[in-house]
Amino acid sequence: MFGVDDEQMGVLLDPWYREFEDIASDEQLLEEDEQWELLIYATNAEWLRDPEMDATANMTLTMDYPEMDAEEFLGVVYPAAVEMFEEEYGGEVDFLGYPEVPDEYV
Repeated sequence: MFGVDDEQMGVLLDPWYREFEDIASDEQLLEEDEQWELLIYATNAEWLRDPEMDATANMTLTMDYPEMDAEEFLGVVYPAAVEMFEEEYGGEVDFLGYPEVPDEYV
């Protein structure tokens, strides 16, 4: 998968509220352009486990959810994506990571 053996593969799901065009330059989007995104990183599992390693993902996928509020994204869409990835890849990859949803959205 993506040039890395499955037993070494790691997948990370990352819910993100996009407020900036370029966060490095602090260039903020217009409020109507802000949106929820689900970032999916696939790479060597050790790189995902160790934040001190200087590495990049073999594959990054961004799924945009415009016009969706936090309650719907974090309470419905993101948990469904986590469940799907657990079913599809949970036993296939070495590492599957994702942040927990805050209790107020569960």
